Amino acid sequence: MRPVAASGLQVMRGRKIVELKVPEFNKGQEIRRLLDKGPYDFVMAIGDDITDEDMFSALDCDAVTIKVGRFSDSAKYSIPFQHDVLPFIEFLSGDGNGAGATRREPAAAWA
Repeated sequence: MRPVAASGLQVMRGRKIVELKVPEFNKGQEIRRLLDKGPYDFVMAIGDDITDEDMFSALDCDAVTIKVGRFSDSAKYSIPFQHDVLPFIEFLSGDGNGAGATRREPAAAWA
């Protein structure tokens, strides 16, 4: 069996995952490929792992990017816990009271 590095693969260690991938491809490149397929009225990306940072970085400033758990340098918002994600989405759709996301910036920056 060849070592991972000799195979040209990159090892991404996340929370509860190990991702092996070709370094030239990441979630950011895939999101750009999907966005090139046509105009979208609204784009929201939610992720809970280091492997989602490329995706957050690839989206433009109009996209809603949400990191689940610890704050992200690339995502605009955060949701504290995974169990809050579904209630938040239900809140957005008008089907629940939601858990609410918080911005990275201080509350004064929201105004």
